Amino acid sequence: MKKLSAPPTQITAGDSLEWEYPLPEMAAADVAMKCAFVCPTGGLTVEGVVAGDVATFTLDSTATATMAGEYRWQISAQSSGWSAAVAGGRMVVAADLFGKVATGHDGRSWLDRAIEALQASIAGRADKVQLEMSFDNLAIKNMSQLEQLDLLDRLEKRRAAEQLAADRASGRHKGVGRLIKVEFG
Repeated sequence: MKKLSAPPTQITAGDSLEWEYPLPEMAAADVAMKCAFVCPTGGLTVEGVVAGDVATFTLDSTATATMAGEYRWQISAQSSGWSAAVAGGRMVVAADLFGKVATGHDGRSWLDRAIEALQASIAGRADKVQLEMSFDNLAIKNMSQLEQLDLLDRLEKRRAAEQLAADRASGRHKGVGRLIKVEFG
């Protein structure tokens, strides 16, 4: 397993992680290092094992198996009488699709499912599950067609912005508006 310097930005539920973080300069001999992972539905805290000038954090596969979702994380140093946040970030834990094929798991994002439900409703072919999807406590079946079109437009723009950001982050997007000149003959 590769040693990391912080939690990665994305893992799959059931992955094992280990990372080392250097102790802050102000750390006392009795310093305790902790990493908290928090999402809207809960979270967990991992205690670092301090050895020398680093703390090693470990998350085993059983701990990450039920962590699907987006987490904010924060590493803090704590000693008698003081506590300081020393690092933080975001980690996305993707659902483990192994074994979910037989159960019919829909691996699409919420955004993709919402856009499909709105398109189906506008076309008059939405099923009961799609009509029950709600946005700001208003189900699709209770929206006017104009409200559905407005929401669909906003969600498609959001999906395009997220895709552009993902493409830029991965290096697939090289820019827009390049000029290519071709001479014939």
